[in-house]
Amino acid sequence: MQKQLLRLWDRFASPLAQSLETRMRDRTSGLQKKLAERADKEAADITAIMLELKRTIDTELDEPEYEQLTLFDDPRRNNSSATATSCERGRRRSGGD
Repeated sequence: MQKQLLRLWDRFASPLAQSLETRMRDRTSGLQKKLAERADKEAADITAIMLELKRTIDTELDEPEYEQLTLFDDPRRNNSSATATSCERGRRRSGGD
């Protein structure tokens, strides 16, 4: 049995190797094509996202500016000159310079 398999191997080894090489080239070509298509799609997707981001930023920049509202109104910040005057009076009463 082993001798018969060796004879068959000698007979079919070369055609089998050629068939495997052909299959390998076909498979490689198919994978390269698929990867190229995927790369093109991802590049198009990224371009679309970046353009959308640009439009959003441009829209925000074109809108009129609004004053930043505060959550809590701090009267000390609004009356800084009144506070300074009050502090100065307090120093004078206590004998400060």
